[in-house]
Amino acid sequence: MKIPCTLNFPSFCSRGITLNISYSGMGVELVEESLQFNRRDLQSVTVEGVGTLEVHVIWRQGSRIGLKFVSKRIARPILDAFFTKIGDFPF
Repeated sequence: MKIPCTLNFPSFCSRGITLNISYSGMGVELVEESLQFNRRDLQSVTVEGVGTLEVHVIWRQGSRIGLKFVSKRIARPILDAFFTKIGDFPF
């Protein structure tokens, strides 16, 4: 899975590539590998064809970041619609 996304910070946005999505979170590769940011400043991610989801950064390794959804309850219907559309559900 490689879906374009936008990382939404309070004062700027940055592009990324969604590598995977599950019901609990997602993996993203930063387009701008050298992007420096405070992990608490990332507010949400807008994934093309999915929608905007509020997230917390759990880890970062190089240009890849692991994100956890702030509210699984709010994310669930958005993700259900996406997985139904693509015909593939996570385990």
